[in-house]
Formats: sequence, C-alpha cells, structure tokens
Amino acid sequence: MAHDGNGLACVRRRTSATLLVIILLGFSAAAGCEKQAQDSTKENVSGTASPPARSADTENGLPELPAWARKVIQDVQGVETQIRNEINILDSKIEQATSDPEDYYRRGKLRYRLRQYVGFRQKLELDRKALQDFETAHDLAEAGGHPLALLAAARVHLGRFEFPAGEAYVRRAEALAPDNIFVRSALALLNGMRTDEWDKPIAALQALTERPDSKDSPRLWSSLGYAYYRAGRYGDAERAYRRRVELRPDIRFLGNLGLIYIELGQPNLGQRLMETVLISNPSDVYAGINLAAALNSRFDPEKSREAIRVLSAVLDLAPTIPAAWNNLGVAHNIVGNYGEAVDAYQRAVELVPNFADAYYNMGIINDEWGRYDRAIGAYKEALKCSPDSAKILYNLGLANVRAQQFQEAESIFRRLSDMTPGDQRVWNNLGGILSDRRKYEEARPAFERALAIDARLFRPRNGLGVVELKAGNFDGAAECFQRVVAEHSDDPMAVSGVVDALLKGTDLKYALQVADVLVERLPNSSGPRIIRARIQLHANRSDVAVADCTRVIQINDRLAEPYTIRGIAHLLERNYTAAVKDFKQVLTLEPGAAYSALWSWSAWMALGEADAAQRELAAAAENVRRDSWEGNLLRFLQGEGSPDGLLELAQNDERRCEAYYYIGERMLSDGKADEANDWFKKCLETEIVHFVEPLLARRRLNSD
Repeated sequence: MAHDGNGLACVRRRTSATLLVIILLGFSAAAGCEKQAQDSTKENVSGTASPPARSADTENGLPELPAWARKVIQDVQGVETQIRNEINILDSKIEQATSDPEDYYRRGKLRYRLRQYVGFRQKLELDRKALQDFETAHDLAEAGGHPLALLAAARVHLGRFEFPAGEAYVRRAEALAPDNIFVRSALALLNGMRTDEWDKPIAALQALTERPDSKDSPRLWSSLGYAYYRAGRYGDAERAYRRRVELRPDIRFLGNLGLIYIELGQPNLGQRLMETVLISNPSDVYAGINLAAALNSRFDPEKSREAIRVLSAVLDLAPTIPAAWNNLGVAHNIVGNYGEAVDAYQRAVELVPNFADAYYNMGIINDEWGRYDRAIGAYKEALKCSPDSAKILYNLGLANVRAQQFQEAESIFRRLSDMTPGDQRVWNNLGGILSDRRKYEEARPAFERALAIDARLFRPRNGLGVVELKAGNFDGAAECFQRVVAEHSDDPMAVSGVVDALLKGTDLKYALQVADVLVERLPNSSGPRIIRARIQLHANRSDVAVADCTRVIQINDRLAEPYTIRGIAHLLERNYTAAVKDFKQVLTLEPGAAYSALWSWSAWMALGEADAAQRELAAAAENVRRDSWEGNLLRFLQGEGSPDGLLELAQNDERRCEAYYYIGERMLSDGKADEANDWFKKCLETEIVHFVEPLLARRRLNSD
C-alpha cells in the first residue's frame, strides 16, 4: 500500500535505491566493509598482476596527489628493507633457542606488515608463519598467555574472512585481559559487525582514543576510521584515517581513504589514491581488489566494466579470495549481467560459507530481478551469519512484501520497529503491510510514527490518506493527498502514489471527488490534473483524461507522465496514430520508459506496422537492463522466451497481471485470438485495480 517501492535502501545506489555491499580490504582488523580499473591487468613474467594502463579519464581528469599523501609515500620508502632486516635479526635471535615470547610476537607482527609488499602466494605463506609466531608467543607467555598475540592472530583470520576463528581469538584475549585497550577496541568492532549498529562501538573507540595512554595508537585510529566508515560518517572516517597515517605512514591506508573520498564526492581523487596503492606494488592482488571496489563504488557501468577486467586478472592469480568474487558480483550487477553476478556471489559463499555480505548481495540481485523466493532464501542465509543485522532484516521484510507473504513481513517489521524505532522506513512499511492486511486502525499509528520522524514524507501520508478513506473521513483523506501534491507536485512517484492510494482505497466515485477537490484547491499545479486523468482512465472517461493531460502539457511540456496517460487514453479509444505520437514523445523524454514502448508496440501492431513495432521494442531494450522484469517483457514481445518462462518470473499478483496481458498480446499478434482472449480474461481476474493492463485487456475483449 505505502511500501518503500523500489527501496532496499540502507544507503544510496546511483542506479536504484539499493545498497550493494562492496568489500574493501585493509580496513582495520576487520576485512569487510560496505558502502553499494583500467585496461585489463595481465600476468607478467613474474606471475603477478601488472598495474592497469592509464585510461583517458586518468590522463585528463585525475588530480595530483595531495601533499599529505605524497608524504606518506615518501615516508614509507625503505620500510620493506627495514622490516626484512628486523625479521632477519629476530630469526637469528630465535635460532639461538630464545624463549622470549616478545621476540615471536614482534616477528609475527613484522611478517604481517611485510604482506603489503609481496604477491598473493607470499602473503599466504607470511600469514601462516605469523600465526605460528603468535601462537608460540601465547604459549610461552607467563600468567596464562599473551592477549596481544591472540588479537594479532585474530587480525590474520579476519583478514582471510575466517570470522568464527577471528572472533574466537578475540574472546580468548578478552578472557585474559578484559580491560586491555586493544581488547576493548576489538570487542567494539566485533559488536558493530555483528549488529551493523555503530553508535556504541564508535563511542567506545572514541573514549579509547581520548585516553592519554592510547590517544596516539595507530591501531585505535584505524579501528575508529573503520567504524566511522561503516556508520556512513565519511568526514569523520577521513579524519581518523588521516590521523592514522600521520602516526605511522602506511601506503595501504591510502586505499581506504580513496574509497572515502569517493563517498565524499571526490571520485577522481579517490581513484587516484587507489591506483597509487596498486602501482606501488604491482604484485598486490588486494590493491587490485580495492581499486575495483573504488570503481564499483561509482555505480557507473563503464567503470564497473573496468572493475571486471581488473578482478578477472586478480582471480586468475588468486582464485580463492572471497572478497574478489563478491566485488566481481557487484560489478556484474551494476553492468546488468544477472547470471554472472549470481555465479560470482555463489563462488564467494562456497569459499566462505558464513559470508553474510555475499549472501546479502545475492538477495539484492534476486530481489531486483523479481526472483523473490531466491531473494528470501539468500537473505535468510545472510541472517544466519549476522542474526541481529537490521539491514538484512529490512531487505528480508521487503522481499516478503513483494512475494505477498504479508504475515511474515509484518512479523519482521514489528521486530524492526523495536530494534530501530527511529527509522521512518520501518514504520512506513509496517503501516503499508497492515493496510494490505486490512488492519487499518493498526496501520494509522505506524504511519503517524513515520511522519513524526519526517513530516515531509509522501508515502506514509498517502498511506494515512487510505486509512482516512477506509474510516469514512473524506475530508481528512483529501487533506492528506492535498499536502502530498502541494509538496511533491513534480515528483512522479509521489503523484502516482496518490493515484494508487485512491484507486485501492475507495471506489471510483469518491476517488474522482477527491481528485476534483485537489484540482480546485491547486489549480496551477500539474499533479492534481495528472491524478484526475489517471482516475478518469479507470472510470472509462478517456476524453476527459485527454483534456486534463493536454492542459498539463501546456503548463510543462517536459513531463513524461501526461504524454503517457494521454497515449493510453488514445489507445483505449483506438486512436492508434495519436497514441504512437504520444508514446514517442515519452521515449524521447525518458528513453528507458519500457512500458511506453510496450504500449507503443500495441498501437503499431494495431496499425499493421509490425516492423515499426519491433523497432520500438529494440530501441527501448537498449536502455533497459536485460534481465529486469521490464527487460523480460520487452524481449517476450520480441518473440524471445515462452509464456511459462515469463510466468515463472511473475512472483506476485501485480506481475502476473502484466504477464497475462502481454502473453495475450503476443498470442494475438501470432493470430491466436481465442488463446489471447483466455489470457486477457486471466488478467482481469487478478483484480489489480490500479494498473493499466486490465483496462487494455478489457478493450481487447470488448473489440470482439
């Protein structure tokens, strides 16, 4: 009813409201960071990934490094040699049968630091040796153990996505030294990762960085930067990481800062920093993964194609890195390659069965493509790995809504309302679910809670309007809808939401009365006339709809919606030439308007212009993601796929309504009129009152 439409949003994504989880390696002790390359990297003689060639964008647009970043690069010169020399000294000392646990602890830390200068296979060997050193340091330590060695071992395991092992080491350290600042830091991060709630971990870490004995700890500042990043506090994250590299220069953190600058609206600087990390060590596949993460975070298909090239080269060298597969899935998703994205996510969870982010991303892509049963399954797997994650629960709830499993969805959103009472989306969706279940008086306080958080929202106000209609409060409903239109007249989603609310919330007589009131109260606004025109279509008064749309076009001829409605009205009146003209204008204003292309196809076919009809579909398909629901409809009318295949993708009543109608249209175009009429009847039987397709199906049946 008043659900968050296409909103899987926890943060933003440029192509939709969906958040994809992009893994950025090297963030603190925890290897896993969310947010939503150049030419192909090739294997060189030494068997490592060579740095990407500079693209035209790099040559013409990427800035020089800022002074502080150049200083980091300068300060780390010679560090690799220094680390190797220190390791050699400790090797000699340990070979002399020393039993000092600190020697093993220091050597393990140095080996872990050396990882950033070597290739993937050498990293694995250094990990193995570092873990041996940390375990030995712990075994040799007096008073029961060495908590810092255990924490260092935890860092190695978390960096390899071995989360249970990493957490187990942190818990062992906690048992030995619960008040140690680094133990407390690690616990704060673990709590944030488990719940995806970061206010308390940030407060704990801030307190530690303010203590005189720990305020200059590089490790604490990197942990705080990670927590800020996960919380979406990018300015604070930038300051924390800058402080970290001031305390101990480390070129890896330029990569972390690169993704942060992208979030802060400085994408060229972000990409420049990422490239710098990879160029500094061409054999570092993790730097390649991070560069690909930076490219993906632009949510630009061309950038993600570059990311695919980088990650393909990385995976040729190191096929067992789950983060690389996850980020490859993200890249394919952004480009629009559904099958390849799912395969990549599946590979990630095969490598790490408790990889919550990969399951979450798998849920998102199945949700986007309308595979709601698969989306629900993937979100449930993610929830097993992170049972207190509000983000995962939220998306699971929406997937249940789309699958029309309203009882389960209600249970999830009631739980979320306790977990995140300040999230207006939760209250709005709970209100919408209760309305769909005809629990209108229970829906009212949910919508009111959402509006108390943000009074400018149109979805909960539309939902409240429906509740008023069901309660017989005509004036109250009109006030709700008037405010939506007055505040959001130029927002097609807000205006369309009013139409849907009126058509689903009351009968046509009262819906038209409300629309008339809105036109009277807001005579110079386009929104009320668009609303009335839409309702007139359903009231079988296409001539009045045409007049309202023509008036709106006179006010603003750059709006696509009035041309769309007028085109539908012409189609219903069998004025096919006028319909084609209006739909052409829609597709000029919005080339990806798939439904206008579908309706234009119907008009061209009625005119006997099959070639023109197919050209219309082909042109629209260029601007629509191939495996999306709209893309499948376009391809179906182009002759691809079967009715059974289309129906398999239609996993709720609204999509089945559309599928029945377009199957009927294809049958009709194939000369199978009787079969077509059966499908048109099925479309009407869905009783979807706010869609156009039942109106068009009725026109087809009445033409016999």
